Amino acid sequence: MFDHAQENSAELGLQERIRELEQENARLHAELERQKPPEDSRLSSVPTYGRAFEQAAIGYAMTDPEGRFVDANPAYLRITGYTLEELKKLRLSDLIHPDDYQVNMRLIERQMADEIPPFVIENRYIRKDGGLVWVRKNVAWVLGAYGRPQWLLALVEDITHHRQVEEERRTSERIYRAIGEAIPYGIWICDPEGRNIYASQSYLDLVGITQEQCSEFGWGNTLHPDDAERTIAAWQECVRTEGIWDIEHRFLGVDGKYHPVLARGVPVRDDRGNIICWAGINLDISRQKKTEAALRESEHRFAVALKNSPMLVYTTDRNLRYTWIFNPALGVDPANVIGRTDEELNRPEDVVELVALKQSVLDTGIGRRQEIQLPHDGVSYTFDLTVEPARDEHGSITGLTVAAIDVTENKRREKKALQSKVRIELQRRLLEQREQERMTLARDLHDGPIQTLAATGMDLDMIRGAFDDPTLQIELSRIDRHIKDASSELRDLVSELRPSQLHSIGLSQSIRAYVEELRKKHPELKISLDLAPGKDKFSRYASLGLFRICQEALNNVIHHAEATAVSVRLSFTPDCGLLEIRDDGKGMDRLPDFIELTTAGHYGLAGMKERAEAVSGELRLLSEPGKGTTLTVSAPLDAVQEDLD
Repeated sequence: MFDHAQENSAELGLQERIRELEQENARLHAELERQKPPEDSRLSSVPTYGRAFEQAAIGYAMTDPEGRFVDANPAYLRITGYTLEELKKLRLSDLIHPDDYQVNMRLIERQMADEIPPFVIENRYIRKDGGLVWVRKNVAWVLGAYGRPQWLLALVEDITHHRQVEEERRTSERIYRAIGEAIPYGIWICDPEGRNIYASQSYLDLVGITQEQCSEFGWGNTLHPDDAERTIAAWQECVRTEGIWDIEHRFLGVDGKYHPVLARGVPVRDDRGNIICWAGINLDISRQKKTEAALRESEHRFAVALKNSPMLVYTTDRNLRYTWIFNPALGVDPANVIGRTDEELNRPEDVVELVALKQSVLDTGIGRRQEIQLPHDGVSYTFDLTVEPARDEHGSITGLTVAAIDVTENKRREKKALQSKVRIELQRRLLEQREQERMTLARDLHDGPIQTLAATGMDLDMIRGAFDDPTLQIELSRIDRHIKDASSELRDLVSELRPSQLHSIGLSQSIRAYVEELRKKHPELKISLDLAPGKDKFSRYASLGLFRICQEALNNVIHHAEATAVSVRLSFTPDCGLLEIRDDGKGMDRLPDFIELTTAGHYGLAGMKERAEAVSGELRLLSEPGKGTTLTVSAPLDAVQEDLD
């Protein structure tokens, strides 16, 4: 449409200029007629010109029928660069460009034969300096005697600048047309009433209609049913209000699919502000729509993934102002955060470490992970921050992306676990020291009192052999029994203090051997065993700790439970060992408080609990009045494989 409009304008200008040339030509011919010599001198003389010829703004030249120059005005001489004397030595063929000469000659010959009227032609002259100049010529023959052509007259105008402007215009049109066609679905133009008068071929090919159909509102028939009514109404309103056109809609393509298009346009106005047309573009936004859909899906997945997560994610610009926040922590309202910095949201002294971390990532372009302490409402919170630089498509840093997890509770648990670990380690070392003391005491009893009693018994046997007094013999026998009983009790005590077979036969067999001794001493108590082999499953220290728990538990049953039966069960899972002692005694109405027991000087249950914790295990008690008591100790195998040094 731009081409047609500009071509029409150029044509009108050309016709106007031709009329001006014809008027000038007529005026000059009239001047020639006025100054024409007598009839008898016409055949041998050249017409002369008055001031109109000399002062004409356009070039004027005359040649004879053979094309030799006979006269020219100053304007013509300026166009060609020759003097009049030089020009008279030339012919038309010397000035007209070779590519234009034949056309000129054919028209001259036809006009000479009176086949055509005076004509207008554009061609190139070769100037004296070798340069080219474009001219527009109004050419006519001057008739001589007997009505025969005698002189060829030409009104000549330099149109080089006009041609350059026209060529630049055509080049510009070609460029803009190429740009328009390079845009998917291209450009469009509508008349002031909104009727389409031009659409790019790429758009017409997309929807499968012709320009004529498009001009007859055929484009409206290709709109998606959900878009048609609103698009047409919006376009009519835009034309009525002379506004800006900006809308997204979908067109049905020849491939049977709907293609999303962003249409934008503006009114084009003349110098008086009147709309002469509407011009705009159709942008293919299908890739953008796919990207937006993929982004929405990604954001949905992201939101689902973080919905029940403690992770806070946010972005900042290069000034560390919050630009987006997801899953805010501590009851923070995103509306109060966006656009603000940490110093504006908190006391500056409270966020020094946080701001320094972010700034270092901006300065270095290297992501970092660090735990940061932040106070909030008088409570100190710990956040595990991962800070990464955000970059644009050119790799330039535009801000930060930060992921933060509130690890305050984890830190509290870690602190509590560390304190528990320290306490257990202290218990373990105390129990180790206690075991060393037990072994020392057992050794001292064995090497001291037991040996003394044995020697005393031997001495007593010698005394008994030296006297025959029956009364004395009876008394000596009574003393001998006391010595043997005391020695036996001491040996039992030594055995309990140091189970000599534990390290060689393992935990299960040591418990079995210990129970056999108890059965001899307490035949009234039925003791059943269910012991899985455990010789290689526990370390020396763990085996000793569990043995002591079993030992203490059975002693408690014997002395306090009033039980008739007790069972001992040792079992293993891939992860832990389980020791269970269950009796049918009187039970307890409430479970004991281990701290109260220790404070009251009752160390049995408290000692068992300490031993369980020392091997990273757990001791549990279940008891009901009249239904007995069950003591269970579970210890993870990986926590009991190493001995203390």
